[in-house]
Amino acid sequence: MLFLAAVLTAVTVVLHWRWARSVTPATFMADRTPLPCCDTEMVARLGRLDPPRTGSFQVMPLAKRPGMVRIGCFGDSFTNGLEVVDGLDFPSQLEHQLHAHGASHAEVVNFGNSGFGFHQMHMMMELVAPRFGIDVAVSAPMLDFWWLRDGTFAQWPPPSETLSIHGRYVLDGDDVRLVDPLGTTEAEQYRSYVRLVPPLRYLRYDRRTPTFLQAWLPPGRTMPNPFFYETTDELNETYRRLLRRQLDGPPSVVLDRMGLVANVLESREDPRRLLLRVDVPERFPYLAPQNHWSPWGNRLAADHALRTLEVGASATLDVVETSADAPALVSQHEGGGLASHDDVSVLLSDQVVGAAYRYEPGIWKTPRVTRFPEGTAALIALVAPGQPLVDGLFVPLARRPVAETVTAEVEGTGRRVPLAMAPRWVADGVARLELCDGRALAEIAGTKVAGRCIVPVAWDTQRPARAITIRLGDHELAVVDASVFGVVVRASGASYKLRADGALPANPAGLPERGEIALLLSAAGVPVAHVPLGRFRRTARPMDVGMRRLPLVPHTGG
Repeated sequence: MLFLAAVLTAVTVVLHWRWARSVTPATFMADRTPLPCCDTEMVARLGRLDPPRTGSFQVMPLAKRPGMVRIGCFGDSFTNGLEVVDGLDFPSQLEHQLHAHGASHAEVVNFGNSGFGFHQMHMMMELVAPRFGIDVAVSAPMLDFWWLRDGTFAQWPPPSETLSIHGRYVLDGDDVRLVDPLGTTEAEQYRSYVRLVPPLRYLRYDRRTPTFLQAWLPPGRTMPNPFFYETTDELNETYRRLLRRQLDGPPSVVLDRMGLVANVLESREDPRRLLLRVDVPERFPYLAPQNHWSPWGNRLAADHALRTLEVGASATLDVVETSADAPALVSQHEGGGLASHDDVSVLLSDQVVGAAYRYEPGIWKTPRVTRFPEGTAALIALVAPGQPLVDGLFVPLARRPVAETVTAEVEGTGRRVPLAMAPRWVADGVARLELCDGRALAEIAGTKVAGRCIVPVAWDTQRPARAITIRLGDHELAVVDASVFGVVVRASGASYKLRADGALPANPAGLPERGEIALLLSAAGVPVAHVPLGRFRRTARPMDVGMRRLPLVPHTGG
């Protein structure tokens, strides 16, 4: 037995050595710089911080000007304003709206940071924000995916150029306790986290697979940490207790995007906190290329927050609703294909709102493009039934399809099965294909299929267990996974999405009540093609008129 144990230990050491070499970067990212509000230990506890932007806590003075009321906005990359320019993040738009409603004494500080979860957000609220004299706290928790971040000390699993190590809270009696990471520099934190024998704090309080077990697993495979200290619903319980602790701070507003915060609150009625369900549509024009809020999404979040404060704002919100168009169909053989162009714009009525962005499998960045690829003969927009074309995934073809038969081939069968669907040409060189049709895919998938498209982020290269290749004639369009949850669509090559431009301000009041969504192709400033993408209408969404509103007055504690 001792011999077997020695062999097992030796093999584990060798496997871990090979694994650690493969995941450790050749050079580490620059060490975090202390800030006026935060010393080295505090910055190490918080984790990786985004570059500072206008209104960020990293550049704001600690002391308030006399007579000012400070509002702190807390959250992750959505709050920070990732994918929009300075001034169009929701904290900045909230401050602009406050001033427009006469509250010139209000100042908004952005404490949002990409990759944060609830635990790091709470550290900001409890340990950092008091140094700025915050009078009202506005938080935007995303509990639908933050659970992936809050159960670990590392934002990213190895291999990664940074793990973004940070502290986390653990259950301790009837309260929670903050457990700090080991080390203050990037190299110290990285090496302590991937050690053969993990520090006890990581072995007990991190849900990720311990490193000496991870070394035995094939690449991409994980397993639950068998040494994790708590087997109950630990994360939701930490959320519940942290929400309770937040009542000891300034009056607060919780923007509950999915309604999940309401599920973990001990009491939804408390005079110190307002809970507001926020619905930012997951479609054009509210999404940025990587699915953060666009300027329109940030504006809608700011409009929600504004109406929780005593500034005399109306009880309605301007929301842009979209619907599928029923354009006159054209023959695919009309004209010579997609017009030559050097600019791509998306219009709401006559207002330029968006552009085209390229998605490539395995590539992190989704850059804006001024034109579709040279020689593109046709664009096939993959959509769900009833979905506006503007929300489709556009696949370019180098030549027009000779046959319009759509087929599906389940991986490993070598057999192409015709599907009951066909492209509908809505403009010269542009066709609509309702690929995410649950009824058409149910037979080939062998199960019920929800009629909605799910397009993963571009860098997600995971291949479905039962991959189905979709072709139009001899053109391979995409690989899909069809199930009761919907149709996960991964284009076979580069594809394009139409998204709101992160540098263009949102102005819903400037739109007509109804209008057309269109794709405009231009050459040398002259329009050469106009493609209908759907219809829109501007509606006034009512809010709860009986909702309490928080006064904009200095917080005196308690």
